[in-house]
Amino acid sequence: YLQAILSGGSLVYASGSAEQTNAFIVKSFKAMAVLSILPLAFIALYGAKIAFVWTGKTDPLLEGAVCLLCAGGVCRSLSSLFRVLYRVSGGAVMDNAQLLLGLGVAFVLWPFAPKIGFFGMVGGVNFLGQFLGLILMSLSLASRFKGFNPRVLAPTLLRFCVATAVILGASVIARYMGASWEITPRVLDTIRIMTAAAISLLVAVPALLFTGSVSRLEARTMLNTVSRK
Repeated sequence: YLQAILSGGSLVYASGSAEQTNAFIVKSFKAMAVLSILPLAFIALYGAKIAFVWTGKTDPLLEGAVCLLCAGGVCRSLSSLFRVLYRVSGGAVMDNAQLLLGLGVAFVLWPFAPKIGFFGMVGGVNFLGQFLGLILMSLSLASRFKGFNPRVLAPTLLRFCVATAVILGASVIARYMGASWEITPRVLDTIRIMTAAAISLLVAVPALLFTGSVSRLEARTMLNTVSRK
Protein backbone atom coordinates (compact mmCIF):
# COMPACT_ATOMS: atom_id res chain seq x y z
CA TYR A 1 0.00 0.00 0.00
CA LEU A 2 2.76 2.46 0.91
CA GLN A 3 4.50 1.77 -2.42
CA ALA A 4 1.31 2.77 -4.22
CA ILE A 5 1.20 5.95 -2.09
CA LEU A 6 4.79 6.69 -3.06
CA SER A 7 4.13 6.45 -6.79
CA GLY A 8 0.72 8.15 -6.74
CA GLY A 9 1.91 10.86 -4.38
CA SER A 10 4.79 11.76 -6.66
CA LEU A 11 2.38 12.54 -9.49
CA VAL A 12 0.12 14.59 -7.25
CA TYR A 13 3.02 16.52 -5.75
CA ALA A 14 4.42 17.21 -9.22
CA SER A 15 1.11 18.74 -10.27
CA GLY A 16 1.62 21.55 -7.77
CA SER A 17 -2.10 21.71 -6.97
CA ALA A 18 -2.79 22.30 -3.28
CA GLU A 19 -6.37 21.08 -3.67
CA GLN A 20 -5.32 17.78 -5.25
CA THR A 21 -2.57 17.34 -2.67
CA ASN A 22 -4.92 17.83 0.28
CA ALA A 23 -7.47 15.46 -1.24
CA PHE A 24 -4.78 12.83 -1.83
CA ILE A 25 -3.48 13.11 1.74
CA VAL A 26 -6.98 12.80 3.22
CA LYS A 27 -7.80 9.74 1.10
CA SER A 28 -4.45 8.14 1.98
CA PHE A 29 -5.13 8.86 5.64
CA LYS A 30 -8.55 7.20 5.41
CA ALA A 31 -7.10 4.08 3.81
CA MET A 32 -4.37 3.82 6.45
CA ALA A 33 -6.93 4.36 9.21
CA VAL A 34 -8.99 1.44 7.89
CA LEU A 35 -5.89 -0.75 7.76
CA SER A 36 -4.61 0.23 11.21
CA ILE A 37 -7.19 1.69 13.60
CA LEU A 38 -9.92 -0.91 13.04
CA PRO A 39 -7.84 -4.13 13.32
CA LEU A 40 -5.59 -2.82 16.10
CA ALA A 41 -8.61 -1.68 18.12
CA PHE A 42 -10.06 -5.18 17.79
CA ILE A 43 -6.78 -6.71 18.95
CA ALA A 44 -6.60 -4.26 21.85
CA LEU A 45 -10.04 -5.38 23.03
CA TYR A 46 -9.63 -9.11 22.46
CA GLY A 47 -5.84 -9.51 22.53
CA ALA A 48 -5.71 -11.15 25.97
CA LYS A 49 -8.35 -13.68 24.96
CA ILE A 50 -6.60 -14.34 21.65
CA ALA A 51 -3.40 -15.06 23.56
CA PHE A 52 -5.31 -17.38 25.92
CA VAL A 53 -6.83 -19.27 23.00
CA TRP A 54 -3.42 -19.55 21.32
CA THR A 55 -1.31 -20.49 24.35
CA GLY A 56 -3.78 -21.60 27.01
CA LYS A 57 -2.19 -19.19 29.48
CA THR A 58 -3.24 -15.90 31.05
CA ASP A 59 -1.26 -13.00 32.48
CA PRO A 60 -2.66 -9.99 34.36
CA LEU A 61 -0.16 -7.71 32.62
CA LEU A 62 -1.08 -8.84 29.12
CA GLU A 63 -4.30 -6.90 28.60
CA GLY A 64 -2.79 -3.52 29.46
CA ALA A 65 0.37 -4.26 27.49
CA VAL A 66 -1.62 -5.20 24.39
CA CYS A 67 -3.61 -1.95 24.59
CA LEU A 68 -0.42 0.11 24.81
CA LEU A 69 1.20 -1.82 21.97
CA CYS A 70 -1.87 -1.38 19.76
CA ALA A 71 -2.04 2.35 20.54
CA GLY A 72 1.62 2.64 19.59
CA GLY A 73 0.93 0.59 16.49
CA VAL A 74 -1.71 3.05 15.32
CA CYS A 75 0.71 5.95 15.78
CA ARG A 76 3.43 3.99 13.98
CA SER A 77 1.17 3.24 11.01
CA LEU A 78 0.01 6.82 10.61
CA SER A 79 3.54 8.19 11.01
CA SER A 80 4.72 5.70 8.37
CA LEU A 81 2.15 7.17 5.99
CA PHE A 82 3.33 10.70 6.77
CA ARG A 83 6.94 9.59 6.34
CA VAL A 84 6.24 8.23 2.86
CA LEU A 85 4.38 11.39 1.88
CA TYR A 86 7.27 13.43 3.26
CA ARG A 87 9.69 11.51 1.05
CA VAL A 88 7.41 12.11 -1.93
CA SER A 89 8.10 15.82 -1.50
CA GLY A 90 11.84 15.19 -1.62
CA GLY A 91 12.42 15.44 2.14
CA ALA A 92 15.04 13.16 3.66
CA VAL A 93 15.93 14.67 7.03
CA MET A 94 12.95 14.64 9.36
CA ASP A 95 12.19 10.94 8.88
CA ASN A 96 15.64 10.19 10.27
CA ALA A 97 14.96 12.69 13.05
CA GLN A 98 11.83 10.70 13.89
CA LEU A 99 13.88 7.54 14.38
CA LEU A 100 16.34 9.41 16.58
CA LEU A 101 13.44 10.84 18.60
CA GLY A 102 12.17 7.34 19.34
CA LEU A 103 15.63 6.23 20.45
CA GLY A 104 15.96 9.37 22.54
CA VAL A 105 12.73 8.64 24.42
CA ALA A 106 13.96 5.11 25.16
CA PHE A 107 17.30 6.36 26.48
CA VAL A 108 15.62 9.03 28.63
CA LEU A 109 13.22 6.54 30.22
CA TRP A 110 15.78 3.75 30.68
CA PRO A 111 17.27 5.05 33.99
CA PHE A 112 13.74 5.38 35.43
CA ALA A 113 12.66 1.85 34.49
CA PRO A 114 12.63 0.54 38.11
CA LYS A 115 10.35 3.40 39.16
CA ILE A 116 7.91 3.56 36.25
CA GLY A 117 7.69 -0.21 35.92
CA PHE A 118 6.62 -2.43 33.07
CA PHE A 119 3.68 -0.34 31.88
CA GLY A 120 5.70 2.84 32.14
CA MET A 121 8.38 1.48 29.84
CA VAL A 122 5.95 -0.07 27.37
CA GLY A 123 3.80 3.06 27.30
CA GLY A 124 6.77 5.42 27.15
CA VAL A 125 8.90 3.65 24.57
CA ASN A 126 6.16 2.23 22.38
CA PHE A 127 3.28 4.70 22.69
CA LEU A 128 4.86 8.01 23.72
CA GLY A 129 7.82 7.61 21.35
CA GLN A 130 5.56 6.77 18.42
CA PHE A 131 3.09 9.53 19.29
CA LEU A 132 5.83 12.17 19.38
CA GLY A 133 7.14 10.80 16.08
CA LEU A 134 3.65 11.11 14.60
CA ILE A 135 3.44 14.76 15.64
CA LEU A 136 6.91 15.45 14.26
CA MET A 137 6.12 13.91 10.88
CA SER A 138 2.74 15.69 10.63
CA LEU A 139 4.44 19.04 11.20
CA SER A 140 7.17 18.11 8.73
CA LEU A 141 4.53 17.19 6.18
CA ALA A 142 2.83 20.54 6.64
CA SER A 143 6.12 22.32 6.02
CA ARG A 144 6.64 20.48 2.72
CA PHE A 145 3.13 20.57 1.26
CA LYS A 146 1.83 24.09 0.70
CA GLY A 147 -1.71 24.59 1.86
CA PHE A 148 -1.80 21.44 4.01
CA ASN A 149 -2.62 21.67 7.71
CA PRO A 150 -2.67 18.51 9.88
CA ARG A 151 -5.81 19.86 11.58
CA VAL A 152 -7.85 19.00 8.49
CA LEU A 153 -7.35 15.32 9.40
CA ALA A 154 -8.83 15.73 12.89
CA PRO A 155 -12.52 15.37 11.80
CA THR A 156 -11.64 12.25 9.80
CA LEU A 157 -9.80 10.75 12.77
CA LEU A 158 -12.73 11.55 15.06
CA ARG A 159 -15.19 9.87 12.69
CA PHE A 160 -13.01 6.76 12.55
CA CYS A 161 -12.84 6.67 16.36
CA VAL A 162 -16.65 6.85 16.56
CA ALA A 163 -17.01 4.16 13.88
CA THR A 164 -14.54 1.94 15.73
CA ALA A 165 -16.47 2.37 18.98
CA VAL A 166 -19.69 1.38 17.20
CA ILE A 167 -18.08 -1.68 15.60
CA LEU A 168 -16.46 -2.89 18.81
CA GLY A 169 -19.60 -2.11 20.78
CA ALA A 170 -21.57 -4.39 18.50
CA SER A 171 -18.95 -7.14 18.76
CA VAL A 172 -19.18 -7.13 22.58
CA ILE A 173 -22.43 -9.07 22.18
CA ALA A 174 -20.26 -12.12 21.52
CA ARG A 175 -18.84 -11.94 25.05
CA TYR A 176 -22.18 -12.99 26.52
CA MET A 177 -22.92 -15.91 24.26
CA GLY A 178 -22.46 -19.50 25.40
CA ALA A 179 -22.33 -18.70 29.11
CA SER A 180 -24.32 -21.87 29.89
CA TRP A 181 -22.50 -24.12 27.44
CA GLU A 182 -20.61 -27.00 29.03
CA ILE A 183 -17.37 -26.59 27.12
CA THR A 184 -13.85 -25.66 28.13
CA PRO A 185 -13.06 -21.95 28.56
CA ARG A 186 -10.51 -22.11 25.76
CA VAL A 187 -13.01 -23.45 23.24
CA LEU A 188 -15.66 -21.00 24.44
CA ASP A 189 -13.31 -18.05 23.98
CA THR A 190 -12.43 -19.33 20.51
CA ILE A 191 -16.11 -19.29 19.55
CA ARG A 192 -16.60 -15.86 21.09
CA ILE A 193 -13.61 -14.34 19.26
CA MET A 194 -14.71 -15.79 15.93
CA THR A 195 -18.23 -14.48 16.50
CA ALA A 196 -16.93 -11.06 17.50
CA ALA A 197 -14.79 -10.94 14.36
CA ALA A 198 -17.75 -11.90 12.17
CA ILE A 199 -19.96 -9.24 13.79
CA SER A 200 -17.23 -6.62 13.36
CA LEU A 201 -16.89 -7.43 9.66
CA LEU A 202 -20.65 -7.21 9.14
CA VAL A 203 -20.98 -3.91 11.00
CA ALA A 204 -17.77 -2.30 9.69
CA VAL A 205 -18.96 -0.91 6.36
CA PRO A 206 -22.34 0.37 7.63
CA ALA A 207 -20.63 2.02 10.62
CA LEU A 208 -18.01 3.68 8.42
CA LEU A 209 -20.69 4.96 6.05
CA PHE A 210 -23.03 6.11 8.84
CA THR A 211 -20.29 8.11 10.59
CA GLY A 212 -19.06 9.59 7.32
CA SER A 213 -15.62 8.04 7.77
CA VAL A 214 -15.65 6.95 4.12
CA SER A 215 -17.91 7.69 1.18
CA ARG A 216 -19.81 5.01 -0.71
CA LEU A 217 -17.34 5.23 -3.57
CA GLU A 218 -14.37 4.86 -1.21
CA ALA A 219 -16.02 1.92 0.54
CA ARG A 220 -16.71 0.23 -2.81
CA THR A 221 -13.12 0.78 -3.90
CA MET A 222 -11.75 -0.73 -0.68
CA LEU A 223 -14.06 -3.75 -0.93
CA ASN A 224 -13.05 -4.35 -4.55
CA THR A 225 -9.39 -4.13 -3.59
CA VAL A 226 -9.84 -6.65 -0.76
CA SER A 227 -11.85 -9.01 -2.97
CA ARG A 228 -9.10 -8.96 -5.62
CA LYS A 229 -6.50 -9.82 -2.95
